[in-house]
Amino acid sequence: MKDLKAYYMQAAIQKAESAGTPYGAVLLQPETGEKVVVANSVKADADPTAHAEVNAIRQARKLGISTAGSILFSTCEPCPMCAMAAVWAGVSKIYFGATIDDAAAHGHQVKIYCREIAEKAWYDIKVEGSVLQEDCVALFHK
Repeated sequence: MKDLKAYYMQAAIQKAESAGTPYGAVLLQPETGEKVVVANSVKADADPTAHAEVNAIRQARKLGISTAGSILFSTCEPCPMCAMAAVWAGVSKIYFGATIDDAAAHGHQVKIYCREIAEKAWYDIKVEGSVLQEDCVALFHK
């Protein structure tokens, strides 16, 4: 899985770079191999919930891709809203690069960590951070 984590995280990084944002995500349905690759599309005067992770869940549903048991790869640790969206979507694993603390060094963040949300879910969700962390943190400097 290590190579797959790096592969999908790199796809999220590339999407974030192409969108000019530090936030990118991939949602993979491992049973079918279907995936969506999206970026954050929050703008000052637009939808404040359009974070990359929420966009990935929305896009998967729009395409008819099941989110139950899916794997989420995010360039940054999901915020509380995104972590809860992942729970409600039935995501089984969350891998992220930069941490909430890394992101907080570059802007406002609510410091409720993804693991805190996952630990309170009614099912087991694996959460692992620091996947290509340096590459993900570098997105904040571009």
